[in-house]
Amino acid sequence: MNKDFTTIMDIPVSCSELYEAIHTEEGVRNWWTKFADISEEVGGISDFRFPTAGFYVVAKNDQLQQNEVVIWKVIESRHPEESGFDDLEDWVGTTIRFEIEQKNDQESRLHFTHEGLTPKLECYEACENGWTHYLNSLKDFVIDGQCEPYTDDSEDNIIRNGKK
Repeated sequence: MNKDFTTIMDIPVSCSELYEAIHTEEGVRNWWTKFADISEEVGGISDFRFPTAGFYVVAKNDQLQQNEVVIWKVIESRHPEESGFDDLEDWVGTTIRFEIEQKNDQESRLHFTHEGLTPKLECYEACENGWTHYLNSLKDFVIDGQCEPYTDDSEDNIIRNGKK
């Protein structure tokens, strides 16, 4: 099976609140990694680092459509040597896609897809666990601010051990 990692979440906030959390530096630092440098323009480069874990991602902002879509095309990435993966750069060429739709005045639906992150990749299980954790952190952040972004002080290093 070569299905891309995909999840759908209903989140009780407006599309604009969700979009701001996904496409701004302040937002991403609150749910994914404290070590994010985000460009808020199409064609700009965004950088996501997990220093102690030894993982990083550099992505080009492929599409930003206010309150609707954020698409990052991964142009550089590396897993840590100690991950044991043969291909430490398997995220390069993948696409991270956030699509937001309004369900009603008080609720949005997030369609998240990491195109190219399929079960055939060595990192799939660890990355699936990581995305599940961080997307729940995103949801918690926009609902009540109780989120769990990566910090160098993170006790449970999801990026390194692939478990929660």
